[in-house]
This record gives sequence, C-alpha cells and structure tokens, in this order.
Amino acid sequence: MLSYLKTALRSYLIRKKHPELQSGQIIDFEVVKNLNDALCRSGAIEDPLASMGDREIGYAGTREELSKIFDGVELGTWAIDSRTIDWLWDSLSRNRPNAILEFGSGSSTCLFCEWMKRHNPSGIVISVEQNKAESEKTSRRLHDHGMSGNGRVVFMDVDSAGRIVVDCEKIAALLNGRKVDMLFVDGPAGPSGCRENTFCDSMPLFSASGHWFIHDAYRTGELNAIARWSTIDGVSVTGILCCGNGLGTGQWQLPSLS
Repeated sequence: MLSYLKTALRSYLIRKKHPELQSGQIIDFEVVKNLNDALCRSGAIEDPLASMGDREIGYAGTREELSKIFDGVELGTWAIDSRTIDWLWDSLSRNRPNAILEFGSGSSTCLFCEWMKRHNPSGIVISVEQNKAESEKTSRRLHDHGMSGNGRVVFMDVDSAGRIVVDCEKIAALLNGRKVDMLFVDGPAGPSGCRENTFCDSMPLFSASGHWFIHDAYRTGELNAIARWSTIDGVSVTGILCCGNGLGTGQWQLPSLS
C-alpha cells in the first residue's frame, strides 16, 4: 500500500509540473526521453513516468460506434485509454492499413478489427500474444462482436529474457500474401526492454513503407527501444502522443524493400 501511495503521489506531482504529458498532443521524443532520464537520475526510479494514465471502466471517448465493444472493459491501465483509442481511430482512417501486426492482444485488437470490419473488410489484424488464456479471451471478444473475419490471435512463447520468439513463417501464413503496413507494440509483458526485438524480428514481413506505434512509451524500456529503432536506416520517429501512458509513433521507409 505504501509503495502504491508513493507512486500515485509521484505521478500527481509530475503531472502538475508537466501538464504537457497529458495534453493529447504529439511532442518530441527527445523531450520525453530527457525528462525520463533526468527523473531516473534524481530519484533512482526506473520508470518515473510510467503511471501517468487514469483507470477507466468502459469507453469515454467521442465515437459512439466504439462504446459497445468496450462496455465494462478496463481501459487506461494496462490497456490503451479512451483518448488514445480516438487518436488511433483517426490515424487508421488517415493511413488506411491493409495488414496490422500487433504484439500484445486485447482492447487494441478489438479497436483495429472493428476499424477493418467497417472500412477495409479485406484487411487483416494479426495479434501475437504470449499468454494462452489472454489469447483465447481476445479471440472470444472478436467472435462475440462479429470481428473474427478480420482478426487472428496467435500464441507465441517468450525466451529467457522475456522477448517474444517471433515466428515469421507462421505470421506470413496468416497474412496470406499481404505485407505488414502497420506495427503496434503493446507486448510482451515482461522485464524492461523485452519489447525491443519486436520491430527488427518482424521486418521480413514489412511492406516497403508503414507506420509503427509502441504503447507505454513513458517507460524507460520502451523509450530505449524507440531510440534504437530510430538508428535503423529508413526508420523515423514522429514523437510521443501525450495521453494515457504514452504512445510512441513513427514510420518506416525501407530502401531494401522499395
């Protein structure tokens, strides 16, 4: 309880001092990383920005068509929050992906499949999940909301460092000739840095260009992953969407695939 209260107080004080972290705007990646690094040094805390988001029960966003699929669902803690959901829906409508690869299944999977069902019925969402029970739970949600035709949840194990062992052949078979033009990373759950390999290990599945996103981008491990991805030729960082627990955003234009 004491640890929880300390975390809550720290988050409150940081939000008071840095309201831009919940502004709903995209700000420069380096600004967020430098703030995180400074707070780590001053307080010896690994993830000082990690608990910026608020817990929600059900969807509190602006799109009526999404209310039903999130009815009674907890958002804003482990899952994306309502404002991030709204922003992603608009991003989907701008970029119109044909094949989404996701790491970590749940509410984001339902969001992406609902968009595909409404706006790109021939599109596909492949969600890679490390937990068999969660994989089955998300699959049931897709079925219950009539979205199974646009989504597949596939179990893949993690290695000794907590990293997903990405089986590109298995994913490629599910893609059925499509190339991934959107990557969304919200898993696996595990030690700091365990999500970094998802981008590089998935690159054989990528189209020549696309958009990537990484949730929990206020955490040290995710910020470090973004920094390393940005060193890959053709990969750029747009910034951090400042709502909930932070969403890293960027693009790829890979010369070897052009």
